[in-house]
Amino acid sequence: MIRLTVVRTALLVAALTGCGDSSGPPAPTLAVAAGDKQSGWLGTTLPIPLSVVVTSESGTPLPGATVDWRVAAGGGTLSAASAVTDAMGRAAVSLTLGGKAGLERVEASVGNGGGGKASATAVFYATGILGRPTIFHYDGASWKIEFQAPDSAPVSLNAIWGTSPSMIIAVGSQCEASQWVQYNGTTWTVTDNPYNPCPGSWFDESVSVAGSSPSDIFVVRNNAYMFWNAGSISHFDGTSWTQMYPHGCPGSVYCGLAYINGIWSGSPTWATAVGDSGLIVQYDGTAWRAAASGTTRNLHGVWGIGSGASSSIFAVGDSGTIAHFDGSTWQQQASGTTQPLYGIWGASASDVFAVGLGGIILHYDGTTWSQQQSGAYTELRAVWGTSGKSVFVVGSQSILHYDGSSWTMMPISTLPAPLHLRGVWGTSPTNVYAVGRAP
Repeated sequence: MIRLTVVRTALLVAALTGCGDSSGPPAPTLAVAAGDKQSGWLGTTLPIPLSVVVTSESGTPLPGATVDWRVAAGGGTLSAASAVTDAMGRAAVSLTLGGKAGLERVEASVGNGGGGKASATAVFYATGILGRPTIFHYDGASWKIEFQAPDSAPVSLNAIWGTSPSMIIAVGSQCEASQWVQYNGTTWTVTDNPYNPCPGSWFDESVSVAGSSPSDIFVVRNNAYMFWNAGSISHFDGTSWTQMYPHGCPGSVYCGLAYINGIWSGSPTWATAVGDSGLIVQYDGTAWRAAASGTTRNLHGVWGIGSGASSSIFAVGDSGTIAHFDGSTWQQQASGTTQPLYGIWGASASDVFAVGLGGIILHYDGTTWSQQQSGAYTELRAVWGTSGKSVFVVGSQSILHYDGSSWTMMPISTLPAPLHLRGVWGTSPTNVYAVGRAP
């Protein structure tokens, strides 16, 4: 009798428990709030985060619910595998598109708090577009693709410069025509080209940019058409662009003016540009005047500090050429190498770095130039830093960083190959941009 009572009690408990399983708390509702059906360049993060809203059966937002996220199709990556809803019942993650063009699918799901019922699911779709990446950004942790242009009309960039995190300009070419890309702190915009829209009928390329403020910007352009070739310098005064050098083609179709390869500016009344065949021209606020460089080698890069008679300016070029301006005249300096040098930058007049072919990096201490072990063997094109203890160098298949004692090759496995970087600039060690030519 006692045994029968125990059995009946057990059956009653099981029945009640079973009823609880089948009629437990209902699963919450999960709905797409934002971020669905976006498209973007491969390898970039979509501008709008993927967002869902979780509500109860009666439609009340559920805070504190855990939403699980996963990439169901495609090669994208999510900023987190789960997210907790806020006071409005919302949860969001960011999606970085993968490296293959086409549709990507992301699923978000949420349970009913352990009630045993199936979870609710929301689905997002995104489309990866094939483009050519030419601007990359370093945030202190890793390099990521920042800007891409259509594969049908790629943009190749040679130099980058700015005045703040919200005013940056990169220059290069598109469809063999000079092109600029500008950043306002939120988006990159390709400027309309008034000179030569796609497809280009002649070679025209912007190769260097420098300035001292948003209303004082110099851009160097080189162009060629049949027997006509020349380098030119344009200036932006905050309102409009004006070609400052040269003042037109002198008297014939064949100008014969040397290409200009680099420019540096210390103030609105002090700038220096360098180019082929030892060309150096300097601006004093009134006019550009040629200077005796002391060499016929092609010069590729220039950097300086100060203004006028108190300035110290360095120019680098082919065959290890280094020329220095002491405020009065240009003098040749012994570099200790015959490799072509392309880029130069300094933290001060006695802490200067020059880079070039074969992974060469030279350092100037105010007296002599000496070679540093870079660990790179490719072509290095540009150098920039925030101090002598935080310096970045970019080139072909290479991004290097100097911490004041040694150079380290930075990981670039997430960036496309081949990678031909030609310019670098930033506002801090954790906000650095590199630009290059479309692979």
